[in-house]
Amino acid sequence: MTDSSPPVHIEPFFLHAPLAISLVSPQSRAPLVRDLRRAENLYKRLALDNISNALTAQMIAAPPPDLNVLLAEGQEVKRNSVVLCEQVVTFSGVAAALRGQNGGRAQFRGELAGGEAEFVADFSVEHFTSTSAQEFIRGKRTAFILAYIQDTHPRVKMRPIVIGQRIWWPGKMGPLSLAEPLEMHPALFDAFSGVDWRKRLRSQDLEVMRNVPEEKVKEAFAQLIGEPDVPLDWGGESSDLFSARVSVEGSFSSAAFLFKGPAKFAPMTVAMLGKNGDQISRLASEPAEILVVQHCHSVKPAVRTLLMAFALNAWNPRRYAIFDGYDTLRILRHFGYV
Repeated sequence: MTDSSPPVHIEPFFLHAPLAISLVSPQSRAPLVRDLRRAENLYKRLALDNISNALTAQMIAAPPPDLNVLLAEGQEVKRNSVVLCEQVVTFSGVAAALRGQNGGRAQFRGELAGGEAEFVADFSVEHFTSTSAQEFIRGKRTAFILAYIQDTHPRVKMRPIVIGQRIWWPGKMGPLSLAEPLEMHPALFDAFSGVDWRKRLRSQDLEVMRNVPEEKVKEAFAQLIGEPDVPLDWGGESSDLFSARVSVEGSFSSAAFLFKGPAKFAPMTVAMLGKNGDQISRLASEPAEILVVQHCHSVKPAVRTLLMAFALNAWNPRRYAIFDGYDTLRILRHFGYV
């Protein structure tokens, strides 16, 4: 990869070429349309790759909004607007559509952050880009979706333009791709490298965290990462702890932390993070290279989806990490805090 290479590549398994071409800059459209009309067999894949590259360049220049971020920030989702999301979706009817049933159409659906809304879509398998598409577009998996909004009530209905995956080139780390590409396991933090992450814990073990105050956890994390400045909690903070001294695999990075203690000792949901999860929005406003959410209990998938959406927002990928109650207990036990 050269310094001039784009930070992200879209690998499309479904590409609605006419819709994609309509989104690129006007000066780029004519050659893409011409090549697509002429393309046959192997050359068609080359034409689709050119369309995908032009669309990626357009999205980098003018990023479409992330659907989960729009909802988390309380913004209106407008009909006929173009949005993206990258999260777990469930595909159905693909095999039947490939056999020519149901008019060659299949469906997908997914829960939007918080689980209070969902999106649905149907699509034609004629827009699959290769035979490998049927291996990716099936069952339940994390996928990148770029789509038009057709309706918003009673649920969000999409018309997909791209179904695939984003492959990131985050600086010197090399390419990262597939499901949740920028999520970091707690073991990657050098401060916690000595913890036995393979030791099995039971749900009963988590009861210890019921009696560990949030402030104690924050102070422990600050001491372990070497951050001497521990701010007091107040209602308007964007994060509970910020540090530019976080060492990850030998390199220093900045990180913003959100801590959740046992005031509500239950699995973390988006509803526990303020209205529409706005605490994640505030956390993402910090000038941090890593976004960290810590909780005293388990963490629901919707929280992970929302954090990932903000980490990937605006095509400026940042790494993120979730320390659930089990991870936190391992750390506190290893260093003698409990």
